[in-house]
Amino acid sequence: NILRFPGLSLAVTEACSGVRSVITFVVTGVFFAALARSRVVQVVLVASALPVSFLVNFLRVTLTGILAQSMGPAAARGFFHQFTGGVMFLVGVLLILAEFHVLEGRRVRARGAAK
Repeated sequence: NILRFPGLSLAVTEACSGVRSVITFVVTGVFFAALARSRVVQVVLVASALPVSFLVNFLRVTLTGILAQSMGPAAARGFFHQFTGGVMFLVGVLLILAEFHVLEGRRVRARGAAK
């Protein structure tokens, strides 16, 4: 995969293609699903791991492209590349955590209203 910017082309290698992040976020979704009390919440958390992975990887590639375009090709390698990977992993985990809290919060409120 090659991304073309004015005056710059970035090659997205297989290692950065997002396959690892899919696995990582599925495991994260399974972890939070194990903490959930509702089967529906569990299924939603695991199923949402794929879209979260795509979103986070899209943001990472986009940020890398913007950095490379504005700061030069060296920004797409080395420290910036590793840093954006770590930040995007954190963003993905926080998205799944937020989803867990929203879904579990709604479930608790709905149960409390029924009593």
